[in-house]
Amino acid sequence: MNLIISELQSSSSLKHLSDQKLNEETLLASKKEKQATLVLLEYLSEVDARRLYNARGYSSLWEYVHQYLGYSESQASERVAAMRLMTRVPEVKEKLEKQSITLTTTAKLASFVRRENCSQEKTRELLEQVSDKPTREAERILLSEQRIPEARPDIARPSSPTITRISFDADPEWMELFEELKNLQGHPEWSINDRLKQALRTVVTEKKNKTSEPKKSTPVLRAPEVKKENVPVSFDRPRNEDRSRYIPVSVRRATYTRSQGQCEFVDTQTKRRCESRYALQFDHRYPYAKGGQTTKQNIRHLCPNHNRFMAVKEFGHAKMNRYRSG
Repeated sequence: MNLIISELQSSSSLKHLSDQKLNEETLLASKKEKQATLVLLEYLSEVDARRLYNARGYSSLWEYVHQYLGYSESQASERVAAMRLMTRVPEVKEKLEKQSITLTTTAKLASFVRRENCSQEKTRELLEQVSDKPTREAERILLSEQRIPEARPDIARPSSPTITRISFDADPEWMELFEELKNLQGHPEWSINDRLKQALRTVVTEKKNKTSEPKKSTPVLRAPEVKKENVPVSFDRPRNEDRSRYIPVSVRRATYTRSQGQCEFVDTQTKRRCESRYALQFDHRYPYAKGGQTTKQNIRHLCPNHNRFMAVKEFGHAKMNRYRSG
């Protein structure tokens, strides 16, 4: 921080530099910035590996870079995409170090290989093709290799203090479903906004009601219990016959009321609460596998990322990796 302040302070003396010196210093500053970006990508790679963004209360690495590190949405996307490609293909780091590929081109290549599901060999081939090329030329090269059309990004922009204009590309299946929705709803005078709002309201209401309905369980036939005497009790693992994974309706309702449909993970350092409301899951604060009870006090709402994060924290990467799909 002191180095940054001193460099900012020294900028007041730039007017006294000769043209040649100013040009040299500007070039040096540019190189420093690019080197700093590469260092940042290496840090982000380790943050990603440790899921440190989860510990800080963020549900994704992009959210961590955008909100916690203060980058714009597009800057955060570029850095996360470039880091992930650099982690997958080490040659990317060499190209960035030599400045034969820019951060923007790296991010575009990362997006391309993800969409096209390119192998590492194909990715390396494309990396060589776009190296030492201007961004526009790199884009043309990637377009010539394209097999899957790139979808235009969805856009949501405020058009007034209370109105947001949403734009997206609708595929044939979407149009068929929308026509079916119109037939089911009736009301030919309704706008697209009216129809989608009504449909969304129905889905959200049903989803909320579902969280408070008991799950149907299949009866399990058990053999008659045989009373055993003088059998030592193991305290390494709790006896499961007195517990159940089933979450009672009252517990689910209490959890939803407390969480208000928002992930309940809170960073112990910054006290920041995760803002995710996506696909919340019921989780045992004290793990069920370690004897945790299914009570109002022990059940909480977590987003999928924080649920996985807490599982890794409790049981370790080696064990939890067996339950991950990729």
